[in-house]
Amino acid sequence: MPAAAVRRVADAATRAGDQLYGWLGPAGSVLLATVTLVLFQSIFWAAHVPWPLKAGIAAVAVISATSPPNGLLAVAGLSPLGYMVATRVTEAYPARITEAIVLAFFAGYAVWSVRTRFGRRATPSDPPAAPSLVAPVLLFSAVAVASCVVHYHFMQIWHDHPGPFLARLAGFLTVGYHDAVGNYDPFAVDAGFRFVAMTAFAVEGAALLLAAYLWTARDRTLAPRLVRMMVAGSVGAASLSFYAFGEAALREADPAGALPELFARRWTMFTPKLNSAASLLVLAGPMAIGAAAACTGWRRWAWVAAAALLTVALWINGTRVALLAAILVLAGTIAWFGRGRLQWRRLGYPALIGLVVLGAGLAATTYQRFYVDQEIARESLDFRFMFTETALRMFASAPAFGVGVDQYYLLSERFAPDGMIRDFRRVSAHNPFLQTAAELGVVGLVPFVWMIAGAMWAGVRAVRTRVRDPLLFGTVAGLIAFLITCAAAGHPLLIPMTNYPFWVVLGLAAGRAASGPAGEAAGETGGQTLATAVLRWSRPCVVLGVIALACTVPPRIAEARRGIDLGAVTYGLHALEDNGVDRFRWTTGHATMFIDGDVGSIELPLRAPLIDRTGPMSVEIFLDGQLANRTELTATDWRYVRIEIPPSDRRHRVVELTVTPTWFPAALLPGSTDPRELGVMLGVTPPQPDAVQTAAGGGTT
Repeated sequence: MPAAAVRRVADAATRAGDQLYGWLGPAGSVLLATVTLVLFQSIFWAAHVPWPLKAGIAAVAVISATSPPNGLLAVAGLSPLGYMVATRVTEAYPARITEAIVLAFFAGYAVWSVRTRFGRRATPSDPPAAPSLVAPVLLFSAVAVASCVVHYHFMQIWHDHPGPFLARLAGFLTVGYHDAVGNYDPFAVDAGFRFVAMTAFAVEGAALLLAAYLWTARDRTLAPRLVRMMVAGSVGAASLSFYAFGEAALREADPAGALPELFARRWTMFTPKLNSAASLLVLAGPMAIGAAAACTGWRRWAWVAAAALLTVALWINGTRVALLAAILVLAGTIAWFGRGRLQWRRLGYPALIGLVVLGAGLAATTYQRFYVDQEIARESLDFRFMFTETALRMFASAPAFGVGVDQYYLLSERFAPDGMIRDFRRVSAHNPFLQTAAELGVVGLVPFVWMIAGAMWAGVRAVRTRVRDPLLFGTVAGLIAFLITCAAAGHPLLIPMTNYPFWVVLGLAAGRAASGPAGEAAGETGGQTLATAVLRWSRPCVVLGVIALACTVPPRIAEARRGIDLGAVTYGLHALEDNGVDRFRWTTGHATMFIDGDVGSIELPLRAPLIDRTGPMSVEIFLDGQLANRTELTATDWRYVRIEIPPSDRRHRVVELTVTPTWFPAALLPGSTDPRELGVMLGVTPPQPDAVQTAAGGGTT
């Protein structure tokens, strides 16, 4: 095809994408604002969250609605401390306070955005050209939501009628989002909506990246303030490790004599995951050193003190990979400075002293954790190999779309090697890239890597061209150390206290890179050409990608349905009971069962034991939506209703019971506190040789 024709096709595709993007933009803004506000307000329905904490979260929303950059500062400073606020400062657990803070920011940001888009205020100008982050953020979010929709339908088919199940979801989102999320196992009776919460969690991280990028790129003064808040929050979280250490020492009969044993242990407090805590420390430490090099006077010494505290906290945390990552970043920094990119004297003596202390402490701790504890280190490495093998097996089972959002932990035992099963029944991948690949497949891994690589590439390129921006250098160095721990140590992107700070700092690095003087961020002409090409194709890419994903959802739902044994599925039936004489299940007002398609007849044992109180009970039985029988129960003994089933090529037949009236034990029986809605008893009898199937959950008679 001639080059001119290719250009015309490309221009037409770009115009079409821009037009559709322009139409979807306002609609998407309103939809996202609505969802965000619904999730945000749910914290105020949580009775276990004290009102002072609710007032603080509301204040974050108000600040964000007035000034999104200030709301972003609140997220940066408070997110590392959310777990402690929920568990030690208050008794708000299981409310996810860290996420509530982030949702408050997005709720305020949504109000600001809608007011800006539809009001008379001028929209702020777009940031300077840089590799676009909008496309991967939107595509990754679309992949996560599509996977959530597929799993939702799987759960609905397994658990309840569509209407009541949707009502349960609505209740969870509006008033129960900060209660316990329920069992993560979709087959459990008490299965909850954790997969919905984890979908929101994934989208929130990507959205924080985009928000931090956009605002830091627009306002060059925001980056130093974000660094200050991020380091302050991290220092506050790290200080809690010393509190835990001191508390343990004071419990000893001989605190001084117990110090060697206490130092040999590992300490953290702001998150229950030691490895993830170390990831935050190696993220914030280089940022503090970079900030120290960027200022003078007493502020420089304050930054050095912050870096020293973070280093000591990393020392007593003792995560081996984090220590190794910090040493690698420190060595890379020395090599970078040695090449003349930044003269040593520009750092100043406080920063140099901080680097020396950092290097000495890291070297000593690494020696102790790797050499003295060789056996533990070797065992940990063996487990990492098994975690990787598990993730690769799971990815190979569903490479295109993955096994489903938030399904890795549940399914890990199915794909784990025998050596891991002996020690761990279920685990995470301990690598966010592998876990994303396993859960969301290639369609999720590509935008996930694109988000991170695009932001990191912008930051690294800017570091190369700016010889006097130690703040950006420290930020990029901290991100590199954090990503090393992600790839080799644990799951900091699954923990809110470390996940949210990472995405904010990643957006900060990209925004700082884009906010420099003209030409600095993009670099040479080739970089500008690449950025322009990426920006040109980002909108068509997003539109086409979202449309393609939407088209994959129905066949994926159908595939998930084919994997369900509907013969084990019932709706509107309570748990099996045994009174010593009969085995039965109570119906509700509408019960549904599925039977094998080749069954010729079924027999339904029905009983209404409280006729004297409820009055006669009417039971209508439907087969595949058609009325097959109507029975009036006027006595308290068992009534056996036989239904003949005509031949069909269906895999399963649907049997539905409509019972009137229904009754509530708590209202009808003196002293009862049973709140269930009950209809009639549906018997389950032992198997008999002639095997005519019943439909109360698998029994035959």
